[in-house]
Amino acid sequence: MLARPQVALAIAAGVAAVAIALALSLLPPPTLDVLSFAARHQFAWASSTTPVPISSVSVFAKSLLSRDKAALPPPLVRLISSADTIPLQPVRDYTNALRLAKLRRLCATLPCVYDRQDDVYGLTPLHLAAISGDSALSEWLVKHGADAVEDFAGRKPSNLSFANFIRNAKSVAQKQHPECDFPTVHFEHDVEHAKSEVRRLVNEGEPILMRAAYDYYNQHRYPPVSQLVREYAHVNVTVGSVPYANAFNLSTTRMKLEDYYRTIYQESSTAPSYVFNKHPEICQTAYQALSALVADTFPLSLISHPDNTGGLDGIHFFLGNKHSGAPFHVHADALNAAVSGSKQWYVYTPARTIYSRRPIKTWVENDLPALEEHDKPLECLQRAGDVVYVPLDWGHAVLNLEHDTFGVALEVLNRRDTLAHLWK
Repeated sequence: MLARPQVALAIAAGVAAVAIALALSLLPPPTLDVLSFAARHQFAWASSTTPVPISSVSVFAKSLLSRDKAALPPPLVRLISSADTIPLQPVRDYTNALRLAKLRRLCATLPCVYDRQDDVYGLTPLHLAAISGDSALSEWLVKHGADAVEDFAGRKPSNLSFANFIRNAKSVAQKQHPECDFPTVHFEHDVEHAKSEVRRLVNEGEPILMRAAYDYYNQHRYPPVSQLVREYAHVNVTVGSVPYANAFNLSTTRMKLEDYYRTIYQESSTAPSYVFNKHPEICQTAYQALSALVADTFPLSLISHPDNTGGLDGIHFFLGNKHSGAPFHVHADALNAAVSGSKQWYVYTPARTIYSRRPIKTWVENDLPALEEHDKPLECLQRAGDVVYVPLDWGHAVLNLEHDTFGVALEVLNRRDTLAHLWK
């Protein structure tokens, strides 16, 4: 038989349990925020070569091109082929279908919020579905009551597919700036107008050629390439036919910078070698110029200042001879400054892009002429002193047009289109 104190404790415990159960019953059931869920499944932070995230689609694309079965889920293993260039849409279809299947399963048991609008940028799940080209997710969201509202930049979800961008941009370019198919801003004329235009175009998510922008912000000039090589002669660099060739199961060589520079003038290969490396001292001058450009012209509520996203760990320098360059690839928002030499750009919208490990010289000579006019990418000539801005997941490739083409590429965090504040 329990003593009185024990009885009192037992009664108190019972009352507390009832009170807790009652309180829990009054709490609203847990809900699933589709917006946050969609953002988390769209990007990969750990797989990037910089501190800035890349899309899950690009991670799988690299594994496909390297024929790395162990890194791929079974449905994607079937897409492995001998091709050196692949369309990204089948990979995107897989990741989109996987995300939607998880959402369907979760929302069958949990109350889901289908149309929450982010209070910082005004994005909704429908915007993220459009960014990733996920028409099935869009239909599912609309079926559950989601509205196609504008984000705080005035963009409807349909605007983010850029369905007619290539055709329209080429039409405008023929009349205004025939050397570049995408929007061009001139820093050699009205600088304040140029800054305003850059801000507007970045906000709309479009690629930009900024004529003379690097020259405008560059306070400390690089020496000629031959002198720069002498100063950093003993720096070890990785040399390959494409940047990060080892990621595609292609051969690379480690050598001194001076040895590489000596060999490129003796090359007769159809795949000229290329250096795309990190080195804080070599990149410091250009990093300061591009950081100043971002701080002065980009909407910092949208694009993080480079100092806040890894600093010099987010920048690479490139060096190559005529006909070297980078094949089609995608990554985070990036600025590419040509310090010397010139480059021809080839750019696709996210929905139409390809991914390749094929040397760009070979692609330009063999693949490009065979394309129908409506399948061809945007093209753009970048000269020394120019900066090109490429938004998140826009496919792009570059062909160096001159000997001693040297410059830098800086990746920056697009806080809006990654919705990083919701999940990182």
